[in-house]
Amino acid sequence: MSMVRIVIFDFDGTLFDTAEAMVVIFRKSFQEVGMDCTEEEARHYMHQSLQETIMERRVPKESIQPFVEAILRYLDCPEANAVTRPFPETKKALSLLESLHIPMGVVTGNTVSHARGILAAHGMDGYFSSFVGSDVCEAHKPDPEPLMKCLEAWPEEMRKRACYIGDSLQDTECASRALLPSVLIERTPGEYKDYQALKATNLIDALELLGIPANSASK
Repeated sequence: MSMVRIVIFDFDGTLFDTAEAMVVIFRKSFQEVGMDCTEEEARHYMHQSLQETIMERRVPKESIQPFVEAILRYLDCPEANAVTRPFPETKKALSLLESLHIPMGVVTGNTVSHARGILAAHGMDGYFSSFVGSDVCEAHKPDPEPLMKCLEAWPEEMRKRACYIGDSLQDTECASRALLPSVLIERTPGEYKDYQALKATNLIDALELLGIPANSASK
């Protein structure tokens, strides 16, 4: 059995394919404050925090609050939800961990309500013991606070054997700063070609790298 005792996941791009949804959300939200946003830009913004996006795009001070409110409003709009779906191996990976009695958590740059709502719609919210999102912590990834907050759900002796799986460099930095091992999911070949640490193309392979093979389910 693996030495891993807790597995924490990022949500967007890791458990669920939300790329098309985030394009919708960013483009609509920027339009509300009179700014343009290309599809390519939206795909870039989804890999960083909202604060970083606001700074990078130099959103005018008077537009920041309306922009954030628009993002939150469009998160669950029908157009975005219609193109949000789990990756093919997500349910299998979660079921494997559940069969091994390995507890799971979610640390996302999104809101907890949104992530839980999407998971619930697909019958997957019950897998997780702890959720932390941008509406729970003042600090955001790559700051380690969200991961540390998530770990509070379990006894301290278990926390030392936790790991984090995400699809962006801010996820791996967050894990490093929280002193946790991590696996980077590279769903687009070559996207992180210079990344030298643990890297996988899907969740099943990520668990394999952590010592949890797909055939290790409890008998």
